[in-house]
Amino acid sequence: MLVVSRYFLLHYWCGSIALIHQLAERFYLGKPLQRLTFGVLLGLCTLSLLGGLWLQPSIRKLHEIKYGRSDVYSPAQKALAIKALPFWHGASRILNVLVLGGLGFYLWRMANPGNGPRFTPTTAAKFRS
Repeated sequence: MLVVSRYFLLHYWCGSIALIHQLAERFYLGKPLQRLTFGVLLGLCTLSLLGGLWLQPSIRKLHEIKYGRSDVYSPAQKALAIKALPFWHGASRILNVLVLGGLGFYLWRMANPGNGPRFTPTTAAKFRS
């Protein structure tokens, strides 16, 4: 479980850096935010937060019940955890695939920014002086 928590910490750090990068380009270079790219980035950050703060603690609790000591958890609780665990694992896998797909799309958008101007008139004036 330590690896999973660090995995989501990596998500949070990378998402924060990407958001700061997008906002820095907007405010320091005067580049307009691309709505689609920024929306995908916000969606990825939201999915990461959803997975790390809601989904993984639920899975961790179900694991604890399923593999916990019999004197702590009743057989009914264990049976319920055994039934619920595959559903939550599947939801986690779907969430991971969505995040990977979004990350691939975001990477593609960052590598191929389009045919827009490299500098806006305000940023070109900054570099001339």
